[in-house]
Amino acid sequence: MADFGLAVYNSSGYLQIDSTYKNLSLRTKGAVTSGGSPTATNWYSASFTVAYGTSPVMAFRPSSGQAMLLYSTVSGSNITYYVLCSASGVTVSYWVFDDPVSVTVSGLYGLIVNNAAGAKVFDSRSNYMRVVGVLSSPGVLTGDPMDSSGGITQTFGTSNLAVVQGQLRSSINNNSAGTGSTTYSLFLAAAFTVSGTSVVWKSANEQTTSTASGGVPPSQQSVLAYDYLVLDVSNM
Repeated sequence: MADFGLAVYNSSGYLQIDSTYKNLSLRTKGAVTSGGSPTATNWYSASFTVAYGTSPVMAFRPSSGQAMLLYSTVSGSNITYYVLCSASGVTVSYWVFDDPVSVTVSGLYGLIVNNAAGAKVFDSRSNYMRVVGVLSSPGVLTGDPMDSSGGITQTFGTSNLAVVQGQLRSSINNNSAGTGSTTYSLFLAAAFTVSGTSVVWKSANEQTTSTASGGVPPSQQSVLAYDYLVLDVSNM
């Protein structure tokens, strides 16, 4: 049996609010500063831990230079994000969005929409994710415009931007072979800069050299696919 309630559409005819649709809303935000020991090519780390919630999506923005999300880890009810920046002392601002059921908001007045099961799908007091741009990989090892001297630039109507990074474009190069140990370097090629009203993606020479045992032959292992969302975080 269908449930009854409120349905709101925008001027383009797209559904914005009803009892079966829900957008991710802002759960927490903050800022950390890059520092610590540099990598082989002078990149610096910044990390932060927040509650995992339900379905967290993290957007971030460096105050200067390039940045990339290296990885994240989940421990218990928390998730930790590890960001690399191209300089020390960079402020990394972050916004974590989640399912509305995991978001606690303040204020006495507003509109709340629940689904048929009584779970919250919309609360007018919340700040919701506003996607203004998308970047997807062409999926090629050579010829990706990110590898060009100018990289890839997208320009928007606001300077209050943050980026959600999906899969990280990367490659692992083995520099030597043999039956003993093998030295390899991790080249992380996808990084971005937020400059005014633009986001610029460009290959970054972030290299970490390590030694592994067991005679790995010279090779290159590449993750070609990448994807990003650009968000407008004005008034968040």
